[in-house]
Amino acid sequence: MTSLHIIDNTQKLEDFVRQAIRSVSYEDSTAPIFLLFENARFLNTYKVLVPGKAEYGDKNLVAYIAERFQREKPDLIWNLQFNRCTFDALVADAGNSKINTVCFSGCNIQKISSAPNFCKHIAVCNNSKIQNFNLDHQNSSKHVEVNIQIEFIDSTFENISMIKCHFKKAVNFENCIFGNAADKTPPLRLMDCKFNDAVNFSDCVFLNAPLFFKSEFSSSFDFRHCTFKDFRSNYAENAYSHLKHIMISLNSDYNMIEFNAHELSARHNVRLKGGLEKIYSSIYRATNDFGRNFKRPLISLVLFVIAFSEFYIILGGFYCTSAEFQLKWAQALCSYERFPSVTSIYMAAKYALGPFGLFFNTDNIQPNNFSVKALSFAHLLLSSYIWFMIVMQVRVRFKLS
Repeated sequence: MTSLHIIDNTQKLEDFVRQAIRSVSYEDSTAPIFLLFENARFLNTYKVLVPGKAEYGDKNLVAYIAERFQREKPDLIWNLQFNRCTFDALVADAGNSKINTVCFSGCNIQKISSAPNFCKHIAVCNNSKIQNFNLDHQNSSKHVEVNIQIEFIDSTFENISMIKCHFKKAVNFENCIFGNAADKTPPLRLMDCKFNDAVNFSDCVFLNAPLFFKSEFSSSFDFRHCTFKDFRSNYAENAYSHLKHIMISLNSDYNMIEFNAHELSARHNVRLKGGLEKIYSSIYRATNDFGRNFKRPLISLVLFVIAFSEFYIILGGFYCTSAEFQLKWAQALCSYERFPSVTSIYMAAKYALGPFGLFFNTDNIQPNNFSVKALSFAHLLLSSYIWFMIVMQVRVRFKLS
């Protein structure tokens, strides 16, 4: 294996490629060769190839190197490694040359336009910053096959466009940041694409909602530990709704719950301007975070007991309709010297159980006035609604039919 490198643009690119080709002996002509660039700057022009300058011409850097290798070493398998380099634009197209891996580590790139199969493996890592990555074939009459293994890790992307592609290998985005806080356009557009292998977005941050319209997934589609921050753009609700339906088709219940919550949150912030639906949405968000929080409904029920107990006491509480009780606990309750307070707390606890409170017979204990009766009815309805949400959450989480 041969490894050559340029550091700080101190060597003429043409001489560097010539040296790389000549360094490969006849015996190891089929062994991989690594071309390493460090701290180099590439301009969007053809002509800056002079030694000693701070910049290299780039407009089709990969094609230039590939052409030289294809002409003189057609069977050579080679790799490109860019460490801490800067690109104005990069056209990733190697023709028929055999590139194995292209890696960008700690690079700053304004734009990458990629051919569908210019290498076997492309990696972007170590805090690289990419403004635009383009693999767009929307004008093609059919899906374009992409046989590149894509691995983007620990990097920032302002805009990625992959349209009408058929990915044969895994696509991995891990611990990446997508979008620009000042720009409300979609940072990630994987539209009308087909994926034969796994797609991973674990631990990523989306500053704006991503778009996956008309895409098909035949394997796992992972969004574990992701953070979504866009719930106010005009397209966010539809974007999350589409992702929710993708997760339903893949039987990914956890991700389905997450994207359903994102969809409802975006709708609450953008589309709902007022009225009963806005009130219902506000209660739904406050009591269980749009179906994602198990603890919050139970905490809400406990708080209801405390709050409604106070209201019942203030409004007059409850009274006993008879001195004779079939149940000893009821007789003890009504004979207790602080009966109004104790009974109000007990009845608040009963109503907090919602429909399950019907199992407790309290026919001998009645509201003291209409205000208490109306309040207790509202308390029962609200508690029943929260229990309904709890049951639905359990059903979805544990796939109960």
